[in-house]
Amino acid sequence: MFVIRDHDSDSPFEDIKSSLSEDIKSLWTDIEKPKQYGDKKLADFFNIEFVGLPSKRYLPNEFAERALALRQRFERDGLLSADGSSFIPINRLTSYMQSTWKVIRRQDDLSLPSQQSLVPCEQKPADIV
Repeated sequence: MFVIRDHDSDSPFEDIKSSLSEDIKSLWTDIEKPKQYGDKKLADFFNIEFVGLPSKRYLPNEFAERALALRQRFERDGLLSADGSSFIPINRLTSYMQSTWKVIRRQDDLSLPSQQSLVPCEQKPADIV
């Protein structure tokens, strides 16, 4: 899920969503995949979703309502696997993600880029959030 906030008439949600979708598809196409996954599509592994939140500064009440609805959705629904077969409660998400990354890191044939190449900026992660 990509949460796009503070979009406005100068940068409409649908335009941002379209641009991000194309970038994600391009990344998927260009990434080196193990032979058995070479013909798989992004949608075979991921459910990509885009959610828009209005400007917190200019529409604080609408922002708060929609942010609360998003939070309640995660609290109620948790996260599902791509095929919908496994439910991950939100309070177990951190543990689930840590164990998933441990498995991914052990897979030498995945050819994952380094963390620095994924976030090419001067800011510390805490400063970005």
